[in-house]
Amino acid sequence: MVAGSNLDGTRAEKNAVIAFVRSELPETDPAGMIMVGDRKYDVLGAKNNKIAAAAIGYGYGSQAELKAAEPDYLLATVQELHRFLQEN
Repeated sequence: MVAGSNLDGTRAEKNAVIAFVRSELPETDPAGMIMVGDRKYDVLGAKNNKIAAAAIGYGYGSQAELKAAEPDYLLATVQELHRFLQEN
């Protein structure tokens, strides 16, 4: 599932977006979910919703920002993300 904020500005916080996804997929085990993001807000939103976080190092967030957020996985390239998703 892909979800985001609403055009009217609601559900703008990452926590709310992830909570929405979880509510739409109640039968899905959170252990099988992963948030892939490029900012600390993505990582923190995943942690607050008790799902794994994979930070990608080729987006808007700096390496320092991503490392400080302590993601479960830190992937530097699209190829690493692709490989990671295929293996997990």
